[in-house]
Amino acid sequence: MEPQSYLIYGIIALNVLYSMAAFERPSLFEQGYFRVGSLKYRKEWWRLLSSGFLHVDFMHLFVNMYTLYMFGPLLLRLLGPSAFLQVYLGALIGGNLLSLWVNRKQDSYTAVGASGAITGVVFATVIIIPELQLSLMFLPIGIPGWLFAVLYTLFSIWGVRSKTGNVGHDAHLGGGIAGTLVLLALQPMLFLYSWKVVMGIMLPSLAFFLILWFKPHWLRR
Repeated sequence: MEPQSYLIYGIIALNVLYSMAAFERPSLFEQGYFRVGSLKYRKEWWRLLSSGFLHVDFMHLFVNMYTLYMFGPLLLRLLGPSAFLQVYLGALIGGNLLSLWVNRKQDSYTAVGASGAITGVVFATVIIIPELQLSLMFLPIGIPGWLFAVLYTLFSIWGVRSKTGNVGHDAHLGGGIAGTLVLLALQPMLFLYSWKVVMGIMLPSLAFFLILWFKPHWLRR
């Protein structure tokens, strides 16, 4: 095992321990989950971070940690520990900030999970290696990483609009965008190498933001 891989296992362990403790202690869960009202009125900003290490159940926890285990080590080798952590935390907080903005009028809206951070990790990986073949649990046939990133961006936008399932599509989208931006801030030359992938992520996202800004009723059905 490479020494720096311990960072991935440390993040996984923190997610597992915190989530399992919260399963047993509802008060711990309530103190850490993402809640719009708590952020707006009580200024409990720590929830932008703590909620990314909580999960609703074992399956939610397993899927997120499995995905991190599959993609995290590769990005860690490509970037190094410091840059990896910046992408991970930037995507986690960025995803929650977008969720806060999208749901700003719903004070009771709540969410948990590391999905935004992990989406940022996956997007950063495929920007560095666009031709990487991705095969996930729900996707047994491999597809190019660049195509997955573009399709997942479009799917997330559709999910925010349709509010399909009990899924934080806005946090996923925000995590992917934030992970992309943090990576490019750290390594700007990657834009020249993977500009098509970046544009495939950012142009639909920009259109989404413009629609929300000028036609906020678009989300209300």
